[in-house]
Amino acid sequence: MALKVFDTSTAIRDKVAYRLQSTTYALAPAYVQALIAQEMTSAMITLEAQIQWFSFVSPNATTNPVSVSAATAVCPDSWEPYYVSEVCLRVALNTQADTRIPTYTKQRNDDRATAFEHFARLSTTYSPGTTTDAFVYTVQNVRTYCLNHVIRLRPALMPAIDSIDSALDEALTFLWNKSKWGFRRRQVTFRVTRTDFTAGVWTESTKVISGLTGIMATIPTGTRVYITAATSTDGTVLPDEYTVSANTTTTITLNNSIISNGTNATAVAGFYYTVDINGLETSETFDSFATAYLHGLGTDGTACQTRWSDGDAFAQLRSEETLREGAPTTFRSVQVGATSHSLLFWPLPDQSYQFRGEAVIRQPSAPSAASGTFSKFAAEFLPVIRRLTLARLMTNSGRHDENLHRQVTDEIETRLPGYQELGTADNHVEPLDVYGDIEDLGTGMNVGGII
Repeated sequence: MALKVFDTSTAIRDKVAYRLQSTTYALAPAYVQALIAQEMTSAMITLEAQIQWFSFVSPNATTNPVSVSAATAVCPDSWEPYYVSEVCLRVALNTQADTRIPTYTKQRNDDRATAFEHFARLSTTYSPGTTTDAFVYTVQNVRTYCLNHVIRLRPALMPAIDSIDSALDEALTFLWNKSKWGFRRRQVTFRVTRTDFTAGVWTESTKVISGLTGIMATIPTGTRVYITAATSTDGTVLPDEYTVSANTTTTITLNNSIISNGTNATAVAGFYYTVDINGLETSETFDSFATAYLHGLGTDGTACQTRWSDGDAFAQLRSEETLREGAPTTFRSVQVGATSHSLLFWPLPDQSYQFRGEAVIRQPSAPSAASGTFSKFAAEFLPVIRRLTLARLMTNSGRHDENLHRQVTDEIETRLPGYQELGTADNHVEPLDVYGDIEDLGTGMNVGGII
Protein backbone atom coordinates (compact mmCIF):
# COMPACT_ATOMS: atom_id res chain seq x y z
CA MET A 1 0.00 0.00 0.00
CA ALA A 2 1.46 3.36 -1.01
CA LEU A 3 2.28 5.97 1.58
CA LYS A 4 0.22 9.11 1.03
CA VAL A 5 0.65 12.69 2.07
CA PHE A 6 -0.23 13.38 5.71
CA ASP A 7 -0.64 9.66 6.40
CA THR A 8 -1.53 9.49 10.11
CA SER A 9 -2.80 5.92 10.16
CA THR A 10 -2.63 3.89 13.36
CA ALA A 11 0.02 1.59 11.85
CA ILE A 12 2.42 4.48 11.22
CA ARG A 13 1.74 6.03 14.63
CA ASP A 14 2.39 2.73 16.37
CA LYS A 15 5.73 2.30 14.61
CA VAL A 16 6.82 5.73 15.81
CA ALA A 17 5.54 5.12 19.36
CA TYR A 18 7.22 1.71 19.63
CA ARG A 19 10.57 3.16 18.63
CA LEU A 20 10.29 6.11 21.00
CA GLN A 21 8.31 4.70 23.96
CA SER A 22 8.35 0.92 23.48
CA THR A 23 4.56 0.96 23.48
CA THR A 24 1.63 1.51 21.18
CA TYR A 25 0.48 4.96 20.23
CA ALA A 26 -2.72 4.56 22.29
CA LEU A 27 -0.75 3.81 25.47
CA ALA A 28 1.81 6.59 25.00
CA PRO A 29 1.52 9.73 27.15
CA ALA A 30 -0.85 12.35 25.81
CA TYR A 31 1.91 14.89 25.17
CA VAL A 32 3.83 12.28 23.16
CA GLN A 33 0.71 11.50 21.12
CA ALA A 34 0.30 15.19 20.36
CA LEU A 35 3.92 15.53 19.32
CA ILE A 36 3.70 12.45 17.07
CA ALA A 37 0.59 13.76 15.33
CA GLN A 38 2.15 17.18 14.87
CA GLU A 39 5.50 16.00 13.62
CA MET A 40 3.95 13.49 11.20
CA THR A 41 2.40 16.44 9.38
CA SER A 42 5.67 18.39 9.40
CA ALA A 43 7.69 15.38 8.23
CA MET A 44 5.35 14.71 5.34
CA ILE A 45 5.72 18.30 4.16
CA THR A 46 9.47 17.64 3.89
CA LEU A 47 8.91 14.36 2.09
CA GLU A 48 6.39 15.94 -0.23
CA ALA A 49 8.96 18.47 -1.44
CA GLN A 50 11.38 15.63 -2.21
CA ILE A 51 8.63 13.60 -3.85
CA GLN A 52 7.82 16.50 -6.15
CA TRP A 53 11.50 16.77 -7.14
CA PHE A 54 11.60 13.09 -8.04
CA SER A 55 8.40 13.48 -10.00
CA PHE A 56 9.85 16.44 -11.86
CA VAL A 57 12.90 14.52 -12.99
CA SER A 58 10.95 11.28 -13.51
CA PRO A 59 7.73 12.15 -15.32
CA ASN A 60 6.96 8.57 -16.34
CA ALA A 61 4.23 7.73 -13.81
CA THR A 62 4.38 3.98 -14.45
CA THR A 63 8.04 3.50 -13.64
CA ASN A 64 9.26 6.49 -11.66
CA PRO A 65 9.92 6.11 -7.93
CA VAL A 66 7.32 8.73 -7.05
CA SER A 67 4.48 10.54 -8.75
CA VAL A 68 2.43 13.64 -8.04
CA SER A 69 -1.21 14.03 -8.99
CA ALA A 70 -3.34 17.12 -8.62
CA ALA A 71 -4.69 16.01 -5.25
CA THR A 72 -1.91 14.19 -3.47
CA ALA A 73 1.71 13.15 -3.57
CA VAL A 74 2.47 9.44 -3.38
CA CYS A 75 5.68 7.55 -2.77
CA PRO A 76 6.30 3.80 -2.68
CA ASP A 77 6.16 1.68 0.45
CA SER A 78 9.96 1.55 0.46
CA TRP A 79 9.93 5.18 1.59
CA GLU A 80 7.97 4.36 4.75
CA PRO A 81 11.08 3.65 6.92
CA TYR A 82 12.41 7.07 5.96
CA TYR A 83 9.08 8.66 6.91
CA VAL A 84 9.02 6.90 10.26
CA SER A 85 12.63 7.78 11.01
CA GLU A 86 12.02 11.43 10.13
CA VAL A 87 9.07 11.60 12.53
CA CYS A 88 11.01 9.80 15.28
CA LEU A 89 13.93 12.23 15.03
CA ARG A 90 11.65 15.25 15.19
CA VAL A 91 9.76 13.92 18.23
CA ALA A 92 12.99 12.74 19.93
CA LEU A 93 14.36 16.25 19.84
CA ASN A 94 11.55 17.14 22.28
CA THR A 95 11.27 13.96 24.35
CA GLN A 96 14.56 12.06 24.39
CA ALA A 97 17.92 12.59 26.08
CA ASP A 98 20.58 14.33 24.03
CA THR A 99 22.70 11.21 24.03
CA ARG A 100 20.09 9.38 21.94
CA ILE A 101 19.70 12.06 19.26
CA PRO A 102 22.77 10.92 17.23
CA THR A 103 21.24 7.44 17.02
CA TYR A 104 17.96 8.77 15.61
CA THR A 105 19.85 11.08 13.25
CA LYS A 106 21.94 8.24 11.85
CA GLN A 107 18.85 6.06 11.40
CA ARG A 108 17.06 8.85 9.56
CA ASN A 109 20.04 9.48 7.26
CA ASP A 110 20.43 5.77 6.47
CA ASP A 111 16.72 5.34 5.72
CA ARG A 112 16.70 8.46 3.56
CA ALA A 113 19.69 7.21 1.57
CA THR A 114 17.92 3.88 1.02
CA ALA A 115 14.80 5.68 -0.15
CA PHE A 116 16.78 7.83 -2.57
CA GLU A 117 18.44 4.72 -3.99
CA HIS A 118 15.14 3.98 -5.71
CA PHE A 119 15.83 6.83 -8.06
CA ALA A 120 19.19 5.37 -9.02
CA ARG A 121 17.53 2.20 -10.28
CA LEU A 122 15.18 4.08 -12.59
CA SER A 123 16.11 6.62 -15.23
CA THR A 124 14.37 9.90 -15.74
CA THR A 125 12.12 9.19 -18.70
CA TYR A 126 12.31 5.49 -19.38
CA SER A 127 12.62 2.19 -17.60
CA PRO A 128 15.98 0.55 -18.36
CA GLY A 129 14.85 -2.50 -20.21
CA THR A 130 18.20 -3.41 -21.74
CA THR A 131 21.84 -3.43 -20.70
CA THR A 132 22.78 -0.78 -23.27
CA ASP A 133 21.41 2.29 -21.48
CA ALA A 134 24.84 3.21 -20.15
CA PHE A 135 26.07 3.53 -23.75
CA VAL A 136 23.42 6.04 -24.82
CA TYR A 137 24.60 9.65 -25.10
CA THR A 138 21.75 12.15 -25.14
CA VAL A 139 20.81 15.17 -23.04
CA GLN A 140 18.45 12.98 -21.04
CA ASN A 141 21.14 10.38 -20.47
CA VAL A 142 23.52 13.06 -19.17
CA ARG A 143 20.81 14.26 -16.78
CA THR A 144 20.25 10.72 -15.55
CA TYR A 145 23.96 10.07 -15.17
CA CYS A 146 24.43 13.20 -13.07
CA LEU A 147 21.36 12.63 -10.91
CA ASN A 148 22.28 9.02 -10.24
CA HIS A 149 25.58 10.21 -8.81
CA VAL A 150 24.63 13.31 -6.84
CA ILE A 151 21.63 11.66 -5.20
CA ARG A 152 24.04 9.22 -3.54
CA LEU A 153 26.10 11.97 -1.91
CA ARG A 154 25.86 12.47 1.82
CA PRO A 155 23.91 14.66 2.19
CA ALA A 156 22.19 14.08 -1.13
CA LEU A 157 22.31 16.80 -3.78
CA MET A 158 18.99 17.40 -5.53
CA PRO A 159 19.62 19.94 -8.31
CA ALA A 160 17.01 21.40 -10.61
CA ILE A 161 17.07 20.08 -14.17
CA ASP A 162 18.01 23.47 -15.58
CA SER A 163 21.05 23.46 -13.28
CA ILE A 164 22.19 20.23 -14.94
CA ASP A 165 21.52 21.66 -18.40
CA SER A 166 23.52 24.77 -17.52
CA ALA A 167 26.43 22.59 -16.42
CA LEU A 168 26.09 20.60 -19.65
CA ASP A 169 26.23 23.78 -21.73
CA GLU A 170 29.37 24.87 -19.86
CA ALA A 171 30.94 21.46 -20.43
CA LEU A 172 30.15 21.45 -24.16
CA THR A 173 31.49 24.98 -24.63
CA PHE A 174 34.70 24.23 -22.71
CA LEU A 175 35.38 20.95 -24.47
CA TRP A 176 34.56 22.22 -27.98
CA ASN A 177 36.85 25.23 -27.65
CA LYS A 178 39.63 23.40 -25.83
CA SER A 179 41.38 22.87 -29.15
CA LYS A 180 40.81 23.11 -32.88
CA TRP A 181 40.03 19.39 -32.86
CA GLY A 182 40.29 17.42 -36.06
CA PHE A 183 36.54 16.76 -36.07
CA ARG A 184 35.94 20.53 -36.25
CA ARG A 185 37.80 20.91 -39.57
CA ARG A 186 36.19 20.96 -43.01
CA GLN A 187 37.57 21.27 -46.55
CA VAL A 188 35.60 24.15 -48.04
CA THR A 189 35.33 26.45 -51.05
CA PHE A 190 35.07 30.20 -50.54
CA ARG A 191 33.13 31.55 -53.52
CA VAL A 192 33.97 35.24 -53.93
CA THR A 193 31.41 36.98 -56.17
CA ARG A 194 32.25 40.50 -57.40
CA THR A 195 29.41 42.84 -58.42
CA ASP A 196 30.13 46.14 -60.21
CA PHE A 197 27.76 49.08 -60.56
CA THR A 198 27.73 52.45 -62.37
CA ALA A 199 25.39 55.40 -62.85
CA GLY A 200 24.30 55.38 -59.22
CA VAL A 201 22.67 58.41 -57.61
CA TRP A 202 23.87 59.41 -54.14
CA THR A 203 21.38 61.00 -51.72
CA GLU A 204 23.25 62.47 -48.80
CA SER A 205 20.28 62.79 -46.42
CA THR A 206 19.57 59.07 -46.50
CA LYS A 207 23.07 57.88 -47.48
CA VAL A 208 21.49 55.77 -50.23
CA ILE A 209 22.90 54.91 -53.65
CA SER A 210 19.89 54.40 -55.93
CA GLY A 211 19.26 53.68 -59.60
CA LEU A 212 21.33 50.51 -59.58
CA THR A 213 20.72 47.23 -61.39
CA GLY A 214 21.79 43.69 -60.65
CA ILE A 215 22.09 44.25 -56.90
CA MET A 216 21.50 41.22 -54.67
CA ALA A 217 18.21 41.10 -52.83
CA THR A 218 20.09 40.78 -49.56
CA ILE A 219 23.65 41.95 -49.06
CA PRO A 220 24.93 40.89 -45.62
CA THR A 221 25.16 43.79 -43.20
CA GLY A 222 28.78 44.85 -42.87
CA THR A 223 29.67 44.00 -46.49
CA ARG A 224 32.32 46.41 -47.83
CA VAL A 225 31.37 48.59 -50.82
CA TYR A 226 34.24 50.19 -52.71
CA ILE A 227 33.42 53.55 -54.31
CA THR A 228 35.74 54.30 -57.22
CA ALA A 229 34.12 57.39 -58.78
CA ALA A 230 31.25 59.86 -58.50
CA THR A 231 30.29 63.32 -59.78
CA SER A 232 29.54 66.13 -57.36
CA THR A 233 29.13 69.81 -58.23
CA ASP A 234 30.65 71.20 -55.05
CA GLY A 235 32.21 68.29 -53.14
CA THR A 236 35.15 65.94 -53.40
CA VAL A 237 34.54 62.25 -53.99
CA LEU A 238 36.21 60.05 -51.38
CA PRO A 239 37.24 56.78 -53.08
CA ASP A 240 37.34 54.34 -50.21
CA GLU A 241 35.57 51.39 -48.67
CA TYR A 242 32.20 51.74 -46.92
CA THR A 243 29.98 49.32 -45.06
CA VAL A 244 26.45 48.34 -46.02
CA SER A 245 23.67 48.87 -43.49
CA ALA A 246 20.75 47.88 -45.76
CA ASN A 247 19.82 47.34 -49.39
CA THR A 248 17.16 46.49 -51.94
CA THR A 249 17.58 45.10 -55.46
CA THR A 250 18.19 48.66 -56.76
CA THR A 251 19.59 50.55 -53.75
CA ILE A 252 22.42 50.32 -51.25
CA THR A 253 22.40 52.17 -47.91
CA LEU A 254 25.81 53.02 -46.47
CA ASN A 255 26.93 54.01 -42.98
CA ASN A 256 29.03 57.01 -44.06
CA SER A 257 29.04 59.75 -46.66
CA ILE A 258 31.03 59.32 -49.88
CA ILE A 259 31.35 63.10 -50.48
CA SER A 260 33.69 65.34 -48.48
CA ASN A 261 31.21 68.12 -47.74
CA GLY A 262 28.13 65.92 -47.51
CA THR A 263 26.31 66.78 -50.74
CA ASN A 264 24.45 64.72 -53.32
CA ALA A 265 26.23 63.08 -56.26
CA THR A 266 25.59 61.28 -59.53
CA ALA A 267 27.46 58.80 -61.73
CA VAL A 268 28.43 56.82 -58.65
CA ALA A 269 30.57 53.82 -59.61
CA GLY A 270 32.06 51.07 -57.55
CA PHE A 271 31.80 47.42 -56.64
CA TYR A 272 31.42 45.01 -53.77
CA TYR A 273 32.04 41.33 -53.30
CA THR A 274 30.27 38.71 -51.24
CA VAL A 275 31.62 35.39 -50.01
CA ASP A 276 29.69 32.12 -49.83
CA ILE A 277 31.12 29.03 -48.17
CA ASN A 278 30.47 25.64 -49.70
CA GLY A 279 31.35 22.39 -47.98
CA LEU A 280 29.60 22.90 -44.64
CA GLU A 281 26.48 21.08 -43.54
CA THR A 282 23.34 23.13 -43.05
CA SER A 283 23.80 23.05 -39.27
CA GLU A 284 27.43 24.18 -39.43
CA THR A 285 28.83 27.73 -39.28
CA PHE A 286 32.27 28.98 -40.20
CA ASP A 287 34.40 29.85 -37.17
CA SER A 288 37.98 30.40 -38.33
CA PHE A 289 40.56 29.36 -40.88
CA ALA A 290 42.52 26.17 -40.38
CA THR A 291 44.93 26.82 -43.25
CA ALA A 292 47.26 29.77 -43.80
CA TYR A 293 46.92 29.63 -47.61
CA LEU A 294 43.90 29.67 -49.90
CA HIS A 295 44.28 28.51 -53.49
CA GLY A 296 42.03 30.24 -55.99
CA LEU A 297 40.88 30.26 -59.59
CA GLY A 298 39.32 33.32 -61.23
CA THR A 299 36.42 33.32 -63.67
CA ASP A 300 38.92 33.94 -66.49
CA GLY A 301 40.98 30.92 -65.45
CA THR A 302 43.62 32.92 -63.56
CA ALA A 303 45.10 30.90 -60.71
CA CYS A 304 46.36 32.58 -57.57
CA GLN A 305 47.40 31.88 -54.02
CA THR A 306 46.51 34.15 -51.11
CA ARG A 307 48.01 34.00 -47.65
CA TRP A 308 46.51 34.85 -44.27
CA SER A 309 47.83 38.02 -42.64
CA ASP A 310 47.65 39.40 -39.13
CA GLY A 311 46.02 42.75 -38.45
CA ASP A 312 49.17 44.88 -38.38
CA ALA A 313 50.65 43.52 -41.62
CA PHE A 314 47.29 43.71 -43.39
CA ALA A 315 46.78 47.35 -42.39
CA GLN A 316 50.29 48.22 -43.58
CA LEU A 317 49.67 46.62 -46.98
CA ARG A 318 46.45 48.50 -47.50
CA SER A 319 47.94 51.83 -46.45
CA GLU A 320 50.48 51.72 -49.26
CA GLU A 321 47.89 52.03 -52.03
CA THR A 322 44.21 52.92 -52.30
CA LEU A 323 41.76 50.48 -53.84
CA ARG A 324 44.30 48.48 -55.79
CA GLU A 325 42.63 45.67 -57.73
CA GLY A 326 44.05 42.38 -58.96
CA ALA A 327 44.50 38.75 -57.96
CA PRO A 328 44.39 38.70 -54.11
CA THR A 329 47.67 37.76 -52.46
CA THR A 330 46.66 38.40 -48.85
CA PHE A 331 43.46 37.82 -46.90
CA ARG A 332 42.10 38.35 -43.44
CA SER A 333 38.86 37.42 -41.67
CA VAL A 334 37.12 39.89 -39.35
CA GLN A 335 34.14 38.87 -37.22
CA VAL A 336 31.28 41.34 -37.70
CA GLY A 337 28.47 39.56 -35.87
CA ALA A 338 27.72 36.70 -33.53
CA THR A 339 28.25 34.13 -36.30
CA SER A 340 29.19 36.24 -39.35
CA HIS A 341 32.59 37.20 -40.73
CA SER A 342 33.84 39.68 -43.29
CA LEU A 343 36.52 38.19 -45.53
CA LEU A 344 38.94 40.90 -46.65
CA PHE A 345 41.41 40.61 -49.56
CA TRP A 346 44.33 42.63 -50.85
CA PRO A 347 44.58 43.51 -53.66
CA LEU A 348 40.82 43.76 -54.00
CA PRO A 349 39.43 40.97 -56.22
CA ASP A 350 39.34 42.17 -59.82
CA GLN A 351 36.91 39.40 -60.73
CA SER A 352 35.04 36.56 -59.10
CA TYR A 353 37.15 33.78 -57.58
CA GLN A 354 36.79 30.39 -55.99
CA PHE A 355 39.29 29.76 -53.19
CA ARG A 356 39.82 26.36 -51.60
CA GLY A 357 41.09 25.80 -48.09
CA GLU A 358 40.22 24.33 -44.73
CA ALA A 359 38.00 25.88 -42.08
CA VAL A 360 37.14 25.24 -38.45
CA ILE A 361 33.43 25.13 -37.67
CA ARG A 362 31.75 27.01 -34.85
CA GLN A 363 30.33 25.29 -31.78
CA PRO A 364 26.94 23.79 -32.74
CA SER A 365 23.76 24.95 -31.08
CA ALA A 366 22.83 23.22 -27.85
CA PRO A 367 20.38 20.32 -28.29
CA SER A 368 16.81 21.59 -28.08
CA ALA A 369 15.24 18.39 -26.72
CA ALA A 370 15.97 15.76 -24.10
CA SER A 371 16.62 13.28 -26.90
CA GLY A 372 19.22 15.60 -28.47
CA THR A 373 22.65 14.11 -29.21
CA PHE A 374 26.19 15.43 -29.54
CA SER A 375 26.84 14.22 -33.07
CA LYS A 376 29.52 16.81 -33.90
CA PHE A 377 31.85 15.39 -31.25
CA ALA A 378 34.03 12.36 -31.92
CA ALA A 379 32.69 9.23 -30.20
CA GLU A 380 35.64 9.11 -27.80
CA PHE A 381 34.55 12.44 -26.29
CA LEU A 382 31.01 11.39 -25.36
CA PRO A 383 31.90 9.74 -22.01
CA VAL A 384 33.99 12.81 -21.19
CA ILE A 385 30.96 15.05 -21.78
CA ARG A 386 28.99 13.20 -19.12
CA ARG A 387 31.77 13.23 -16.53
CA LEU A 388 32.69 16.86 -17.23
CA THR A 389 29.03 17.85 -16.80
CA LEU A 390 28.92 16.02 -13.46
CA ALA A 391 32.10 17.80 -12.31
CA ARG A 392 30.70 21.19 -13.35
CA LEU A 393 27.37 20.49 -11.66
CA MET A 394 29.01 19.62 -8.37
CA THR A 395 31.26 22.69 -8.49
CA ASN A 396 28.33 24.98 -9.31
CA SER A 397 26.39 23.44 -6.41
CA GLY A 398 29.17 24.07 -3.89
CA ARG A 399 30.25 20.42 -3.81
CA HIS A 400 33.50 20.66 -5.77
CA ASP A 401 35.29 17.33 -6.23
CA GLU A 402 38.97 17.92 -6.97
CA ASN A 403 39.66 14.26 -7.78
CA LEU A 404 36.82 14.14 -10.30
CA HIS A 405 38.03 17.34 -11.98
CA ARG A 406 41.55 15.98 -12.20
CA GLN A 407 40.34 12.71 -13.72
CA VAL A 408 38.25 14.51 -16.34
CA THR A 409 41.17 16.79 -17.22
CA ASP A 410 43.41 13.74 -17.68
CA GLU A 411 40.83 12.11 -19.94
CA ILE A 412 40.72 15.23 -22.13
CA GLU A 413 44.50 15.47 -22.28
CA THR A 414 44.85 11.86 -23.41
CA ARG A 415 42.72 12.69 -26.46
CA LEU A 416 44.81 15.68 -27.53
CA PRO A 417 47.46 13.78 -29.55
CA GLY A 418 44.88 12.00 -31.67
CA TYR A 419 42.41 14.84 -32.30
CA GLN A 420 44.39 18.02 -31.94
CA GLU A 421 45.62 19.69 -35.11
CA LEU A 422 48.97 18.04 -35.84
CA GLY A 423 50.50 21.01 -37.67
CA THR A 424 52.40 19.72 -40.70
CA ALA A 425 51.80 17.01 -43.25
CA ASP A 426 54.85 15.13 -41.97
CA ASN A 427 53.17 14.69 -38.61
CA HIS A 428 50.39 12.74 -40.26
CA VAL A 429 52.74 10.08 -41.64
CA GLU A 430 55.41 9.96 -38.96
CA PRO A 431 54.88 8.38 -35.55
CA LEU A 432 54.07 10.98 -32.91
CA ASP A 433 56.71 11.40 -30.22
CA VAL A 434 54.03 11.78 -27.53
CA TYR A 435 56.25 10.73 -24.63
CA GLY A 436 59.50 12.26 -25.91
CA ASP A 437 61.28 8.91 -26.14
CA ILE A 438 61.34 8.14 -29.85
CA GLU A 439 65.14 8.34 -29.93
CA ASP A 440 65.29 5.55 -27.36
CA LEU A 441 63.44 3.09 -29.59
CA GLY A 442 66.62 2.04 -31.42
CA THR A 443 67.77 2.10 -35.03
CA GLY A 444 65.15 -0.40 -36.13
CA MET A 445 62.54 2.38 -36.41
CA ASN A 446 62.30 3.69 -39.98
CA VAL A 447 60.78 7.09 -39.21
CA GLY A 448 58.45 8.36 -41.91
CA GLY A 449 58.50 5.17 -43.92
CA ILE A 450 57.55 1.51 -43.82
CA ILE A 451 59.21 -0.71 -41.30
